[in-house]
Amino acid sequence: MDTANDYRILVCEATLNKLMKLINASRIPYPVKKEKAVSSIRELHSSLMAIKYCYLPASELTKSDLLKDYESKVFILTDALSGKPLKKLSETEELVVDEVMWALNFLKGLRSRLELGEDNKMEYAVDVLGAEVVSVSKHPNADALWVTRAETFDKAFTVVTNIPDIRKGEIRCVALLPPVNLRGVVSEAMYCSKPLDSSFKGRRIPSDKLEVKELRIQIEQFLKRFKA
Repeated sequence: MDTANDYRILVCEATLNKLMKLINASRIPYPVKKEKAVSSIRELHSSLMAIKYCYLPASELTKSDLLKDYESKVFILTDALSGKPLKKLSETEELVVDEVMWALNFLKGLRSRLELGEDNKMEYAVDVLGAEVVSVSKHPNADALWVTRAETFDKAFTVVTNIPDIRKGEIRCVALLPPVNLRGVVSEAMYCSKPLDSSFKGRRIPSDKLEVKELRIQIEQFLKRFKA
């Protein structure tokens, strides 16, 4: 497998770059031991580079000590970035906390994405799950947007969307992208499918059920912004 150009690994690399920028800019709005966090990111980056240039088949990589070492370093980084705010956060600060939590959860999920196999599909680089739309309301600050909640069996997400016919009760695919503030509401995911059968709730959605054009654009922009 061409691990050096695999999108699953490249997006992890970009995510580490994003975390390093947040830490170096002192933007994390709760007490963090900066030296420990920076050291943890560098060690995790080294583990990820060992994976990036191993060129092992996915079936071997998922069983390798390389991936086990990477996962242990993710655990150390998670501990280094754990903490609680000491004051009420501003809207901007809350978004930074959401970004850190997304990044850590995303890094933890590399194994499950590698288990998808050898194909280097861009949509394999992020988690895409079937979720039930449980609420739909107009965006308070934008006429063309809707604020929705979508749930799997054990997770829930706020999704801001411009899909005009989104309906409560539908099962749609949500791509778990970096959180973004859209006119005052933080969106934690993006819809990327038409309504699906109820059997898809909570499952990773296969590529042939996805609307991948916008998803691929978002991934490309993330890679370009954080230079992976």
